[in-house]
Amino acid sequence: MKRPLKWRSRPGGRILLVGISALLITLVRPVDAATYVLQEVIDYRTLVVLAPSGDEETIRLTGIEAARPDLEAKAEAYLRTILRGHDQLKLEFDRQQRDGRGRLLAYVWAVHRRDARWLAVNRVTMHFDRDGLMEYWGADKDDGLQYRCLNAELIRSGFARAAVFPPNVLYQKQLLTLTREAQERRRKEVEATRKSDVPRDLEECYRALKLRLRQPELVAFMNTAEEELGRYDAGLGNRLRDWWGLSQDSELRQYFQGLGIADPLDISRIILTSFHRHLNGRDIRLNEQMQACQKKDGNTPSGD
Repeated sequence: MKRPLKWRSRPGGRILLVGISALLITLVRPVDAATYVLQEVIDYRTLVVLAPSGDEETIRLTGIEAARPDLEAKAEAYLRTILRGHDQLKLEFDRQQRDGRGRLLAYVWAVHRRDARWLAVNRVTMHFDRDGLMEYWGADKDDGLQYRCLNAELIRSGFARAAVFPPNVLYQKQLLTLTREAQERRRKEVEATRKSDVPRDLEECYRALKLRLRQPELVAFMNTAEEELGRYDAGLGNRLRDWWGLSQDSELRQYFQGLGIADPLDISRIILTSFHRHLNGRDIRLNEQMQACQKKDGNTPSGD
């Protein structure tokens, strides 16, 4: 498969500074749009897919490794989450296409929007940005689809980090940058948590949320949080804010402002972090947690 862009310097190569229009021509070029169908997730770096030929192939996500050995299980759970409902994948290969065990080494791309329409085209245009986002465009840009690089997504989540496995260094610079950004983001979040009197208990979050949500909506929110374990980036904050109108809820905003927290995105991260701490034990059912909160509080969520 042809590579979608060439924004790296090769050993012995020269760096050429060009204008924006020329740069776009250089970095964005047609590629093979063959689709691989996900069959199974083995671990955080290993997938089984059905190739266009009809044969099953084992894929290893190249250029990454677990941030820590104890995060491998969480990385796998996160990978399963972002692949849920996204079984059609695009593969991009580097110089070495297979490892010693015959597995394909690839950068794996999955559709980013759950409701996106797949384009029936043979050739598309790709662009890889600093956040790991790839856009597929057909003849009409408005019909384009957005894809996420799974290798980059695992790094952005904090569960994985860049790993250099020569000769596969196509996105080495970008993945190392994402690793540094994820580490710095995590450091700031830990520091902010230590400085702020943030809600650390599921019951406390429940009391705040029930000011706004009916019981079915609360169940849906908690299930969403459980599915999104460990994902605290701005994109998630925006999705949560848009979903249940956090930024427009004066009572809920005042609750957290009383704790010294005003930014809706920070509130979303705090809520999700609190859910993560309590729901990390998968043996505890969500409904049981909510019932315990209700029983202790002595009433049910408001229907307002």
